[in-house]
Amino acid sequence: MEPLTDVVRRWWIAAGGDPAQAEEDRLRTEELATLTRRFRPRPLAVYEWEHLVDKTGPAVFAALPTDDQRSFADDFHHAAVDAAVELDHSGLLDVVGRYWPTAMIAANPDEHARILDDMRRLEAGDATLFD
Repeated sequence: MEPLTDVVRRWWIAAGGDPAQAEEDRLRTEELATLTRRFRPRPLAVYEWEHLVDKTGPAVFAALPTDDQRSFADDFHHAAVDAAVELDHSGLLDVVGRYWPTAMIAANPDEHARILDDMRRLEAGDATLFD
């Protein structure tokens, strides 16, 4: 389960949101996470991500390149304001999810270089990656 979703659910209840709706959202999130783990296709190439980045605002912010940190903070704060008005945390999750791949790549530059090399090989017609 994503740590950010638990934080947002606690905030939702503290802000006067319906606890039953928060629990329903938790169960739906847990079910979807289980389904995606069960049916996730196996990758052809296995990459070793040495540094994992949690899908939380602070973790993503810390892992992002300096150039992206400002736009992440702006997007996150706008989503937080919207969440407070609309009582819907999905915008916060969207912002974190949108920036998370960039954070993972920035935290693992060697693995990113390996992925780019594999892509070049595939584009050149090298099928040995499938062996």
